[in-house]
Amino acid sequence: MQIRSSTELNASYVSGTPYGTNLGGWLCLEDWFFSGFAGRFVSTSDSIGQGACLPPLLQGGEKPWPSEGVLTHRLAKKYGKKFAAQVFMAHRNDFINPSDLQAMKEIGIKVVRIPVMWTLFADALAVIDKEAYGSHDPDKDTVIVPDPYYTENISYATIPRNLLEWLFIQGHELGLRFLLDIHAFPGGSSDGTYNGIYPERPVFWTEDVQLGKKPRSSLQYAGLLIVDAAIAWIEGLSGAAKKAVYGLSPMNEPAHLAGFQNPTFADHKVVLSWLETATKKFSRSKLVKQDVKMYMQVIETAFPGDTFNEEVPSWWKEVTSVKDRNTWAVFDMHWYTAWGTKAGLLPGDAAVLCSQGIDKILEVLSPGIEGFAESFKENFDGQRATSEFSASTNADALVACADVAITKAFMEKQVEVMKKHGINPYFWSLKMPYGPTFESQWSLKKIYGLQETPRYPCAVGAGVKFPAGDVPCFAGDC
Repeated sequence: MQIRSSTELNASYVSGTPYGTNLGGWLCLEDWFFSGFAGRFVSTSDSIGQGACLPPLLQGGEKPWPSEGVLTHRLAKKYGKKFAAQVFMAHRNDFINPSDLQAMKEIGIKVVRIPVMWTLFADALAVIDKEAYGSHDPDKDTVIVPDPYYTENISYATIPRNLLEWLFIQGHELGLRFLLDIHAFPGGSSDGTYNGIYPERPVFWTEDVQLGKKPRSSLQYAGLLIVDAAIAWIEGLSGAAKKAVYGLSPMNEPAHLAGFQNPTFADHKVVLSWLETATKKFSRSKLVKQDVKMYMQVIETAFPGDTFNEEVPSWWKEVTSVKDRNTWAVFDMHWYTAWGTKAGLLPGDAAVLCSQGIDKILEVLSPGIEGFAESFKENFDGQRATSEFSASTNADALVACADVAITKAFMEKQVEVMKKHGINPYFWSLKMPYGPTFESQWSLKKIYGLQETPRYPCAVGAGVKFPAGDVPCFAGDC
């Protein structure tokens, strides 16, 4: 008997609407999402960063911030941990709203991927250091905690789990389901500003924690504690919140860019071994019988040369069975043409110019997505997904095609091709109100004409100012 993949059923129709989208910039920060009109590069190349704000309370700091961990530590050092926590609480309670959920329903989105920092489950590390990670209520509290390796210069605001439960319940009423994505891990499990520790070197794959009792645990072990906690939390949900959960992605872009670095910060065999352990944990959980999917995200940039194609497809077949791959186990590959064949405003690295028209642009860019989708289908049977893709035609936003007529047509073409090959595509990202340079290429709401007008400024030195040395206070808190 041939087992038919649920992805084949979901993607059997051809439509330009993405299967899913991402709530990027909400519970895991990237600097370029909050760069104001000064933003330029999707991948920040310097150590300064492009982050200029985190509204509503931080409308423009004294200097740019490169990552969430650096920003949090700076705020806590200057104003104290309480205000640092309030900045994040205000942002998280403001960034995603009922109107966003309604917009996703109207667009036709089925599943919403939620990238989160590991601090959603910071309490899982209480066995390593109870004082640092076990002194708060993980369902309700936002407190400042240190990175377990970069203890002196990287900090985070914990994410109260009630925030997600509330979202799940609201989304369920609209027919939306949610994919929880653990986007960043202690010590940095990938390279890039979303890793939380940028510009520090990622050490998740090689180092031990630097707090708690000796002998010290490895960061990899700490990561598995977080995966355990995520599984247990989803298992324990009930009612509408539980029904809204579509799946769990144990790690986003594991060891991204390690394959390009010499010396590398991660051995790809070590990465695959950790991912196999995470897969086994999921397979033994109650989630399999509860119709919750596991998205195994693996990225080519973690592997030197052609090692990904040589090793990963066979590895996936060894780790999972045919039945697994057609029920709960989904293989997930990201796709971006912004770093491949480009369309742009200037000749040179652009294979086609934006002024040459939509038909010509699609003619030049389509072979890239066709090749990706065909290779994906050939190498990985069962359920397939691309949990991140965009409509950007160039990683340098200043020279990318920014007209929405172009970016919408390109998005729809990619969706059509992926669905034809049994791949469920998720657009990155839903909204980007404080990154206007990137918005027409990376914001689903912008592409559909549903973007909101930012309520606050976003520029270094802009907006509400808090006196140096003064601890800000708010109504009921002063």
